Amino acid sequence: MKRLTPACRSFLYYLMNQYTYFSKNGKLAGDGSFFKADSEAAGYLGVCPRTIKRCRGHLKEIGKIKAAEGKWSGNATRYWLLEKDDKMSPFQSGIKDDKLSAKVDKLSNKGCQNVTPNKEKKEINQETLNDLQIQEMHNAFQETIKKSFSK
Repeated sequence: MKRLTPACRSFLYYLMNQYTYFSKNGKLAGDGSFFKADSEAAGYLGVCPRTIKRCRGHLKEIGKIKAAEGKWSGNATRYWLLEKDDKMSPFQSGIKDDKLSAKVDKLSNKGCQNVTPNKEKKEINQETLNDLQIQEMHNAFQETIKKSFSK
């Protein structure tokens, strides 16, 4: 399957946006289709109407949309967005008893790789300091503040 060009991708997103707009406002046809003029889509996306026609053909070819062009030039095209492929569903094993082994390696329970096991983090918190040390630190801090303001 060919990759979508940027213009085709933009056109597909534009059609998806229009589909959600029409569905929220209850303006979709009974079969889930909506009408949109090629010139309006081209003006919104900033491309030539011929590019819209080319993208429409490509999207029809890969099965993303279904479209019926208007009979005369300038008439709106009727669009149907087709269901997406189910690419994100979880993997289902073909064999019922096929279970993956649950080995535990030595590295997974250590967590972050930036922490070396030989060095311990030394944290200073208020619970480990006694009241005298806290008072000394507080007095030293106040003295530095007084010196900085007295100059």
